[in-house]
Amino acid sequence: MSLINLELENEQIINDYFKDLCCDNYTIPFLLGGQSNADNALNQLNINKYATKRNNVYPKDSRGSSYLSPYIRHGLLSLSDVWRAVEKFEYKDKTKFQDELLWQEFSRHLYAIVGKKSRNYLNYKTKADMKLWNASCIVHEEFKAKALLKLKEKNSDAAILVHPESSLEVIELADVVGSTSQLIAACKKLPNKKMIVATDNRIFYKMKKAAPNKILIEAPTGGDGATCISCAHCPWMAMNNLDNLIETLKKEKNEIIINEDI
Repeated sequence: MSLINLELENEQIINDYFKDLCCDNYTIPFLLGGQSNADNALNQLNINKYATKRNNVYPKDSRGSSYLSPYIRHGLLSLSDVWRAVEKFEYKDKTKFQDELLWQEFSRHLYAIVGKKSRNYLNYKTKADMKLWNASCIVHEEFKAKALLKLKEKNSDAAILVHPESSLEVIELADVVGSTSQLIAACKKLPNKKMIVATDNRIFYKMKKAAPNKILIEAPTGGDGATCISCAHCPWMAMNNLDNLIETLKKEKNEIIINEDI
């Protein structure tokens, strides 16, 4: 790749240097990383009618989401600060929003206890008791084995491609288990016309480029208590976009300095 001219506007940089990575037209991202953007989002927070609109997805102007979750998840906003910021709103909206904050904190502790999918898979394959970091992925943990079986019944000729951070119940149904690059390679290599894919759905763009004649199907995350048939999209990974990358290169911000003793 040639050197990137950072004097250009972001849109021109993407068109000139990264066009093959983009599957749609350029748009300015509505979620921007960094502490200042997190603070601005909190200062501009408006939860009017949140109690009735929080689950709305379409049309876009009726959405009730606060879009603060990525900032909370990455420690840019504390739950206590967000809690205090909504005290001024109507009681039903305020209490509903604060209930969601409580559930988010509860879920975070729950994931810390049971979110061991990567370790479970490695132990399952190697039969070794591997001592690994307690971590989890909100996308892969949502794939449901029962719903996947039903989808397979409707598409009996499909191959099932699964990321190893999924549950063991889902992994056991897979034809191929592997990283994103391994799943893309499998999509291209396998003779099946249809692929049921259990990982973040943004892999589809690269899969379609590698195997344009294949039919790609999102693995289901729907189940008891679910709000969608497939929610295979990570909002935090989506914050890693070309605009943020270019801004980091231009302004040299978000530098992480690690103590030499570490």
